[in-house]
Amino acid sequence: MGRRRAEPRALGPRHRRPDRRNAAAHGPRPYPLRLAWAQSVSPAHWFAARLAVPAALAVVGLTVLIGVYRWGLWTLRGYPYSHLTTWYGSGIFPGTGPAVLGFALLAVAVGALSAVLVRRTALSMSVAAVVLATVGLGLGKRRYELWPHVLRQGEGPLSLRYGDWHLDSGMLTASGRKLYWQDCFGTDMAGSAEACMRARGGVLHFTEVHPASRYWPLQLVETGILLALAALAALAVLAAFRVLRRLHG
Repeated sequence: MGRRRAEPRALGPRHRRPDRRNAAAHGPRPYPLRLAWAQSVSPAHWFAARLAVPAALAVVGLTVLIGVYRWGLWTLRGYPYSHLTTWYGSGIFPGTGPAVLGFALLAVAVGALSAVLVRRTALSMSVAAVVLATVGLGLGKRRYELWPHVLRQGEGPLSLRYGDWHLDSGMLTASGRKLYWQDCFGTDMAGSAEACMRARGGVLHFTEVHPASRYWPLQLVETGILLALAALAALAVLAAFRVLRRLHG
């Protein structure tokens, strides 16, 4: 009888399929947050290291875009319909000053916070988008209240000056109470608004405006609000780090 031919054995370790039962027993591979908790660095240092680069890139990139945007608006002066590019427009004011930089830092902080709390990419991005949209719409709707307006008075109807952001107008009574023009809309005397105002006690015309000189005060106040919200979001991220690290080790 011939001897059976020995089958060659593979040199080195054998490759086996992963044991699913072992993975189920020990849990999935640790995600980056758990890896960060296991390091010797503090959560604050880890957070700063991970977000410093995108925050710096956002600030530098948007600073360049602000300069390009302002240059483009400046070159449009004198062209037809250039009067429509008012400094207080909803599509102009946020993108021509430091407020957009504050919004970018807020976006980075809110994105990090939603990622830490939700830990699902699509869902955390949706949450961050909703929060940022709410902040942006809220500031846009209440921007005129961020700085005291200018009250102008006169015997007759007042005309607006170049660059004025018109807020409202009406007439003042002898006691100084304001009567707004819309108060007479829908009344029997709506055909003569001034007669309606006179019948209500109006004696002096007034108008409320933000002159062009209010651009920088409004920009700086809005930037301060955005930076404060960004700081709160960053503190919330650090607090969430500490809580999750205590719970999960």
